[in-house]
Amino acid sequence: MPIHQIIVDLSYLYITFRYRNRRKDMAKSRAATSNDEKEEFGPVFARVYAIAASLSRRHKTVYSKALEDIVSLNPSNILEVGSGPGIAAALIAQKLPLAKILCVDPSSTMVKIANKRFERLSLSPRVKSVVGKSSSISTTEKFDLIFSSLSYHHWSDGPRDLNVLAGKYLSAGNLLIYENFIANPENGNGGMHHHGISKKDIEAMNIPGFKKSYEITGKLVTVKFCNI
Repeated sequence: MPIHQIIVDLSYLYITFRYRNRRKDMAKSRAATSNDEKEEFGPVFARVYAIAASLSRRHKTVYSKALEDIVSLNPSNILEVGSGPGIAAALIAQKLPLAKILCVDPSSTMVKIANKRFERLSLSPRVKSVVGKSSSISTTEKFDLIFSSLSYHHWSDGPRDLNVLAGKYLSAGNLLIYENFIANPENGNGGMHHHGISKKDIEAMNIPGFKKSYEITGKLVTVKFCNI
């Protein structure tokens, strides 16, 4: 991609993020958007986010952590929730050549971007993306690992949806959540409280029959649920 195009895309990304933050602040007082709608990105933002995710150091740090954890567990059938442009799934599939990965995202644009990535990397049909949400996935499959990276804060009802995922789609194994950690949400944290989870959010995450643990490393938190 030409350097001038990258500059244009990143400039637009900055404007879009600022605009989304202001919209969310306004939405607190208006309550104009339903819970389910907040999971979905529109087509323009989806394309901008896909570019940002491939360039962002923050995303690379999160994807590296997820890759390290998941490869060490060596699962055979993986579900990624809120998979976006499919970067994490592609990295994992390249390290686990026998694993199947189903990605779900509420944005049809994200799903198209992800599937094009998988086709380009010769990962299809072992890895595929479909439209779905944390609360509603059109599959009867069971998975031995479910994970989500930088998506949980978009879920319509995180604690509820964790239990839906574990109850309906996890046969045995682990459920992993990777998120931005917000140490002081009451202070706004530079406006990033919209894009992460706090200690209070972590405490609210519970799944009966699973052992929960979490690890905070700088601005990254990993929440792990292990079937007991």
